[in-house]
Amino acid sequence: GKIKFSNARAPAGLLTSTDNENSLWKKNKKEACARSYGWCFKQFSGGNSLENTTRYAITVICEDRVGLVGRFTGAITRLGGNIEMLDQNVRLGYFVITLMATFETGATAEAVRKGLEKVDETGAKAVSVLPRREASIPPVGQGSPFVLAMTGIDVPGNFSTVTTCLAKHSINVEELTCQTKGDRFTIIGDITVPDDVDTKAVGQELTHLLADRKVTVTLMHADIFDATNQIPMPKRHTEIPL
Repeated sequence: GKIKFSNARAPAGLLTSTDNENSLWKKNKKEACARSYGWCFKQFSGGNSLENTTRYAITVICEDRVGLVGRFTGAITRLGGNIEMLDQNVRLGYFVITLMATFETGATAEAVRKGLEKVDETGAKAVSVLPRREASIPPVGQGSPFVLAMTGIDVPGNFSTVTTCLAKHSINVEELTCQTKGDRFTIIGDITVPDDVDTKAVGQELTHLLADRKVTVTLMHADIFDATNQIPMPKRHTEIPL
């Protein structure tokens, strides 16, 4: 199945939009983790200490086949790794998995990469293993958490225009989902906005930049968003069998 760890939330204004936009919100809603997109979960290690260990950021991309999540996570375990965080999805027929795992210091990035390349040798794959030894990873963005949601007519350059505007205001993208269907595009993201940035002005700028695409922009503080937007789930969808 597809696995997605996400904190994205759906603004009420989008819940009556196209099926693509609506399903994308539900996919990223933690309370909707049992939707047809698959289970959502998040796994953390018991502690933050990296003494005598190395943390690797690992990404694998290949053609999608059933069972790949189990094969790659099993390979991590056999290589002596402990998975701390994992994000997996399928995009246009391609399996994409990104994870953070800690290994005993003797396990080199090259050894981990070669071990993962041996998994499911029936097709080509791209494997990246990047080491990081710091005991703590400071946040990149400083400020307050906001939710960004945009929909409009799909035109080449939409995503780059939006993210370039955010970068211009030193807004850090924590998590972003971009998708197109037919002539429509949807952008949903969790962002960190510096306290001295006028979010209303940013929203107006985004609307102006994409005025010819008939965009709808929602930019709201995460706390307000959580308090005003909830998607209740039936009990049978929220219980994960053990």
